[in-house]
Amino acid sequence: MFARPENLCSKEAVGRPQASPFRSEVSVSSRKYSILIPTRSRAAYLGHAITSALIAGRKSGCDFEVVVADNASEDETAEVMEGFRSTHVRWLRSEQRLSMRANFERALDASTGSHVCIIGDDDAVSVNGLAYLDALLDATDALVVQWPQMNYSWPPKSGGTIKIRFAEVTGLYEAVNTAQIIQRVRDANFFDYHVGGNVYHGFVSRSLIDQAVSKDGAPYFHAVVPDVYASFQNLFFAENRMVRAKFPISIGGASPRSNGADGVQPSNLKGSGEFARFVSEAASDKIGSFLPAGCRSVSLMELDAFLHVCRRHGFPDEINTQAWWSRVKRDIMGLAPADVGKHIQFARELLGDPHLGEEIVIPPENAATTNNVEKSPEAEAESRKFRLTSLRLAGGAHMQDISKAANFVDHLVAGQGAPSPTSSVASHSYRLCRTVLRAWSERV
Repeated sequence: MFARPENLCSKEAVGRPQASPFRSEVSVSSRKYSILIPTRSRAAYLGHAITSALIAGRKSGCDFEVVVADNASEDETAEVMEGFRSTHVRWLRSEQRLSMRANFERALDASTGSHVCIIGDDDAVSVNGLAYLDALLDATDALVVQWPQMNYSWPPKSGGTIKIRFAEVTGLYEAVNTAQIIQRVRDANFFDYHVGGNVYHGFVSRSLIDQAVSKDGAPYFHAVVPDVYASFQNLFFAENRMVRAKFPISIGGASPRSNGADGVQPSNLKGSGEFARFVSEAASDKIGSFLPAGCRSVSLMELDAFLHVCRRHGFPDEINTQAWWSRVKRDIMGLAPADVGKHIQFARELLGDPHLGEEIVIPPENAATTNNVEKSPEAEAESRKFRLTSLRLAGGAHMQDISKAANFVDHLVAGQGAPSPTSSVASHSYRLCRTVLRAWSERV
C-alpha cells in the first residue's frame, strides 16, 4: 500500500511522524505532471524512456503527459513513436536541427502541466516515482523537488549496470535553504550544478517558470547549456520552497551516444561525435551566454550560467573570484594541452582578471591529461575505512535496458510502493539489509 503524505518524515525530525511544515500549493485535483523528453536519433533508447513514464504515470493515478521533442531524428524514431497510441504521449517533430536550448524551449512551450520535469531519451522514470512525488507535494508547498541521481549505464550489447546508494533510497525528504545554496555557489563551495533547482531530473512548478519568464519576457532557457542555467535560475525564484527527496523519482541513463559524457572528456580522445554536433547547432542559436558551446570545462559552464542568471534578472553577481579560479584551474588542467590556453582566456574574461593563469605552464601536445590531486595522509587514512554505502548491480535479464532496471530497482527498494519511513535509523537499516539480501538472492 502506498504511503500517504502524513507518513512522510522530514530529516530534521526523524524518529517520529510529524505534521508537515509546508502546505500544498496546488490541489490534488488540479495537479498535472509534464515529463519532457528531448530526443535526436536515439530510437534504440527512446521507447524505454517513454514506457517508463507511462508506467509511472498510470501507477500513480495522477494526470500526466509525456512530450517528446524530436530534433530532426534521422533513424527509426518515427516508427518508435507510432507504436505509442496513448493519449498521454505527444510527439513534436522538428524537420530541421535545433540547438539543445531551442529544443528544450519548444518542449516546455508545448507542455501543459502544473509541474515540469525533463529527462533524456536514454533515461527513465521510476515505477513509483510519480506516486512518491504526488504524496510529497500533498505534504509540502515545494516549487522545486530534487532527488539524488541514480545512474544506469547502458551496455553496448547486453547487461547494463546500476548503482544504488543506500542513503538515497530511504524515502525521507529535507527542506533546502536556497539562499545558503546561492551563497555556496558564489563561494565556489559546492560539488556540481545538481545542487541547484534542476528541471532536468527535477520537478519544477509552472508558477516558478512563469515568474522567471515574466521578469524580462525572455525564454526560460537562456544559455547554451540549458540544464545548468535552469538549475541556478530556479534557486533565485524558489523562495526557499525547495525540497530534496531521498528517493529516485527518475533514473539517469549513460549510453554510448550521451552528449554530456562526450563533451567533458579531453578533446584529444575520440568520442561519439555528439558533442561536435551540439557545438555546431548551438552556434546558430542567437540566445546564449558568454561562453561558446565548445567549452569543455564544467566549472566554467557553471560559472558562466550563474553569472548570466544574475545579470539577466538583476541579482547581485558578486562571487569569490579566487575560490572560483581555484575551482576552474583544477578543471582546466585536466583538459588536453591544446585546450588549456583558450580555457584560461575564457576564465580571464569571465572573472575579469587578465593575469589569471600566468603561472601555468601548458604541457606539450602529447602529454597525458590528468586531474589527480595527491591526498593528504588524513584523507588517505579516511579513504581506507570500510563502509557499506552502495550496491552495484550488473548484467543479467534485469539489467538489459533501463525500463527493466527501473522495475528491478523499484522491487528492491520500494516493494509494493514508495517508502514511508517513520524512523531514519530503523527504516534505513532495514531497507539497506533488504536491498542487499534481495539483490543477492535474485541475482541472475
